[in-house]
Amino acid sequence: MSRVCTTISAAAMLLCLAGAAQAQMPNVRISQIFTNGGGPTASPAPTYNRDFVELFNPTQKTIDMTGWAVHTTSAGSTATWARLFILGTDNTIAPGGYYMISIPGGAVAATNTLSADLVATGGGLGTTCKVAITTTDGTINGANPTANVIDK
Repeated sequence: MSRVCTTISAAAMLLCLAGAAQAQMPNVRISQIFTNGGGPTASPAPTYNRDFVELFNPTQKTIDMTGWAVHTTSAGSTATWARLFILGTDNTIAPGGYYMISIPGGAVAATNTLSADLVATGGGLGTTCKVAITTTDGTINGANPTANVIDK
């Protein structure tokens, strides 16, 4: 009888640990993506001079995004995603709040801009792209990556 209880206890502990590890993944969502901001060949002409990714925190807790990364790839790609940038320290989303990331959008054809929480440098988003937010700066691959991916 004690062996059965030990086996059941061990199985219950593994389920509990698996649930705890899964529960630690932040619950942040990509709420909006605006691409081709300022691209010289956009038709109609772009409204904004940058690309944007907006994140939403649906929880009741402030979420720290230190070390998170933004990755992108073309819509049909199954290859390695390009890491655009890594979020540094002091990047948080308030409970029920939004966080706007401004990303270079090619040659500046428009002069309008939006207020952003973070103004990134480096490469922009493609006009038909996929975007992923990850908890690490590591590489992600494939059409539908899941390891360390918060949202895509």
